[in-house]
Amino acid sequence: AAASFLCSGGLVSRIERPSLPVGILQEVTFEKTDDRLVPGDVVLMVSDGVLTGGEAWVELFLRDFDKARGMQALCDCMVAEAVKRQDPSHSDDVTVCALQLAAAE
Repeated sequence: AAASFLCSGGLVSRIERPSLPVGILQEVTFEKTDDRLVPGDVVLMVSDGVLTGGEAWVELFLRDFDKARGMQALCDCMVAEAVKRQDPSHSDDVTVCALQLAAAE
């Protein structure tokens, strides 16, 4: 399964556990991880098509993106960048999902 990413306090870490992609087999058990999130943290989940150009750019992009623009803008910009980075002779689906933790009101 493709890695996910956590941006917290300006640092980006990769969240990766050995597991088959969801939907491949019916009886697959899933790995999990526990992280303490704080308001402002961003969790980014991507398909493997985003990572065909490597993971380093994703980490830099997530770290440097102006989060005030919103999560939809982050996803849209990341999809556009991932498509540009793909080898034209072998394209793959590109899916990006981001969420930002907000403070309780």
